[in-house]
Amino acid sequence: MRPCRRPGRRAASRPLTTSPGAAATAFVRLRPHHLFCLLTDIGRGYSPGFVATMDGVAARLASGVPARIVTGADDICAGLCPPAERHCELESASARDARALSGASEILGRPLGEGDEVRLDRDYLSTMRAAFRDDPARGRTPCGDCPWFDVCTDIAANGFAGARL
Repeated sequence: MRPCRRPGRRAASRPLTTSPGAAATAFVRLRPHHLFCLLTDIGRGYSPGFVATMDGVAARLASGVPARIVTGADDICAGLCPPAERHCELESASARDARALSGASEILGRPLGEGDEVRLDRDYLSTMRAAFRDDPARGRTPCGDCPWFDVCTDIAANGFAGARL
């Protein structure tokens, strides 16, 4: 999937907040399939703006800020596109999120849903990455139709070297 930017248009950047002018939130708004994307994030993405935003989110999560599961646009994709152009609002992304919730719930051994918080700490990353690498039927449930599938496969095969988290 291509970014929503039109030629000559710079990707918007915005602070990770819930409302304009608000201080940074005590959590990162994260849609379910991004729980999997962050496992293999090595600083590549749809656009420089996307990469910069993903790096900021990864840094906050690495510092111990929890992720709160949301539907629709999250702190990674919300500020990058006008609402009418967001590919993250398409049915394919919603279906990917449903598979991600199911898969993460199974891997972590607890149900997850909208509003739940998850800490992407060492235990979480170890558990999720082991499933991602060693048990693709469970560990890659949202990934089948993702354009980054082969890139993430290579990153996992290389021990997640260079991953931001």
